[in-house]
Amino acid sequence: MALPSSLDLPGTVERALLEAGCNGIWENDLAGRLSCLSDGWYASFGYSLADYPRPMPLNGWFGLCHPEDLPALEAAHAELAAGRSGSFRLELRLRAAAGVWRHLQVCGQVAARSADGVPVRLAGTLSDVTEQKELLASLAASQRRNEMFLRAVPDLLFVTDCEGRILDCSAPRPEWLAVPPEQFLGRSVREILPGSLAERMIAVIRQALGTQRMQTIEYRLPAHGAELDFEARLTPHGEGLVCCIVRDVTERRLMERRLAEARTEYERLVRSLPVGVFSFRVGRDGAIRSAYVSPRMTEVLRQPQRVLRRGRDGFASYLHPADLARAHAAIDRLLAGETVVSDEFRCLGPGGDIFWVRFELQSAVLSGGERCLYGTASDITSRKLAEEEYQQLQLRLQRTERMRGLGQLAGGVAHEFNNQLASVFFFVDSIKKGTLTPRQLQRYADLLRDGAQRISDLTQKLLDFSRQGSPRREVFDLHKVLDEFLDMLDQTVGCRIRVSRQFAAPRSLVVGDPCQISSAMLNLALNARDAMTDGGTLGFATDCVELDEAACGALSHESGFGPGSYIRLSVSDTGEGMDLITRERIFEPFFTTKPLGKGTGLGLAVVYGTVIDHAGAIAVDSEPGMGSTFHIFLPLCANPLARAAIPAATADPVPGSGHLLLVDDETLLRILLRDQLEQIGYQVADCADGREALEKFAREPGAVDGVILDVSMPGMSGLETHRALRHIRPDLPVLLISGSGNHPDVPILRQEGAYDLVTKPVDLALLSQKLAALLGHAAAGSML
Repeated sequence: MALPSSLDLPGTVERALLEAGCNGIWENDLAGRLSCLSDGWYASFGYSLADYPRPMPLNGWFGLCHPEDLPALEAAHAELAAGRSGSFRLELRLRAAAGVWRHLQVCGQVAARSADGVPVRLAGTLSDVTEQKELLASLAASQRRNEMFLRAVPDLLFVTDCEGRILDCSAPRPEWLAVPPEQFLGRSVREILPGSLAERMIAVIRQALGTQRMQTIEYRLPAHGAELDFEARLTPHGEGLVCCIVRDVTERRLMERRLAEARTEYERLVRSLPVGVFSFRVGRDGAIRSAYVSPRMTEVLRQPQRVLRRGRDGFASYLHPADLARAHAAIDRLLAGETVVSDEFRCLGPGGDIFWVRFELQSAVLSGGERCLYGTASDITSRKLAEEEYQQLQLRLQRTERMRGLGQLAGGVAHEFNNQLASVFFFVDSIKKGTLTPRQLQRYADLLRDGAQRISDLTQKLLDFSRQGSPRREVFDLHKVLDEFLDMLDQTVGCRIRVSRQFAAPRSLVVGDPCQISSAMLNLALNARDAMTDGGTLGFATDCVELDEAACGALSHESGFGPGSYIRLSVSDTGEGMDLITRERIFEPFFTTKPLGKGTGLGLAVVYGTVIDHAGAIAVDSEPGMGSTFHIFLPLCANPLARAAIPAATADPVPGSGHLLLVDDETLLRILLRDQLEQIGYQVADCADGREALEKFAREPGAVDGVILDVSMPGMSGLETHRALRHIRPDLPVLLISGSGNHPDVPILRQEGAYDLVTKPVDLALLSQKLAALLGHAAAGSML
């Protein structure tokens, strides 16, 4: 049967109204078994009449339905056609011309019935809901993501209005809440929080809405038997709502409190330290990023914080100018990678006073290449003053002990002088009587000369013993020094003490000051004498030893002492001996076991200092009732050839010629020297002082070939006389004579051109040698 071209669809107005609200309308004529779709449907799905003619067979467009949705469509249509249902509404998928599935909402109902009530026409609409479906799906996905995010956030979140009524809520940790989360909705914060806290919360909510800015409130609530700290942040939203995020900050607050307590404890500790503490964070460019300076630091350096926080830029404000370069160098070393630097610097106080500060500096590398320079500063002015005072005291103690020893020695020396003077008086008396034969006269003269030489040696040793200044450094034979010392010692220690010597060392050359060694031996000898109240034996012995590291560690010594070859000088006595406690303290200054007034406790301290000065070591062996033995270890001279050669005087004077000017205030010595010099060929004009010499010399400066000048004279001193004479004649040859080789003017005179020195008593043979050398140099034009 041929299909009609159209069905009896609603009129134009009705069609327009229907199509305005949907994407197409449809009709089915159940009697003619025809189906018709509107123009809107064709336009929406992209089909043409050629694709689907109009009208078409009943249910012809059902073929566009998704296979999964088709059964529901067919069933709903069949229910209408059978009259079992008056209408239906379905969501299904239809395929558009582009091949994509579109989501439609299909509505249908019975449009006409026969006289007996049987449905004869069905009609309905097709509405495209694809976009709505996609939006709903997107919204659902977004809601799922939001829910996932909310579940991942450990904080309580809720939305409230200006009255504090909770409109939405997310509570990942329901244990915080006073009521279950589902009971929050629609309730006010007044019903959940304590009264005062609820009012504070509502006030902050209104403040957030009024300022349109986030507000923060902190509070504490009891939970599970403990107090929990919370922080709530309230952010305003549109429509008069506030989003509140509540976070548990109990652990953070606890850590903050602990950190504050630790900082307080640290500050208390730093303030209690007797030193200043500082820390500087320094960038790669050397600039200070941050600085910490303790209050004690300002006290130590006597500067305000603002100056100290400048670091090295503030050094010039308080460091002594002479120490600035060294301080900057220390900082440069730390920045270059050195980890620890210690040094002592002079600082200037506000009043210009100088004080000493010791800095202990350390450096550590931080993240990002920055460095942290930190350390301490301590005022060591008292220590420095004490060290200086101690050094001065040590010097005074050494002088005191030397003079004490000299006093002890004086008795023995006086005995020797008296013996020689007795011989002199006997000889003079014999000469005056005229009873001596020529042979006796010659014999007595030789004896007197030997005695005078012995007295001269003793005098020189006393001068050396009592001299001041730094110790000499020369190569000397220890055995020879000990022999000379022991020759003087017999009269000092007394007749009840026997002195023995046993020098077994094959090598005995050492470097140092023989006078100091003799002084140390005298102190040991006097201590030994005091320990042997009933007499005994005082022994001196030497041998050579090789010391290794272990042996060096067992001895009392300081820096400069190490393994090598040593001569061991052992000084022993048969006295009372010492116990362990005494042995451990014997080298301490002022420690003595003698009764009050019998000793200063300085003798052994001086001995220890002398040994240390000679890069040596000392040890003591002693037991109560067994006597004592002091072992002194001195390094042997590594180069024996370095020993200074001392020219020996010839037996007879050396003849000479020339005009000499002799200047000495001792009349007898001046007359004797003049006569002796004239006997060996010189012409001598003698002067009693410097002024007389200057007057004679000024009359005829070119007639004088040389000058013999006494160093120590009253009035115009030897130095002043020398300068005045050489002012007249700069090339004048001058030979010095003096009773002491340690006169402080001697080095100055040598520096200013004096040739050499002959000590009194003057040996004519040595004097003639020096004069010959002096005038020979002058004749050659090579005066010093």
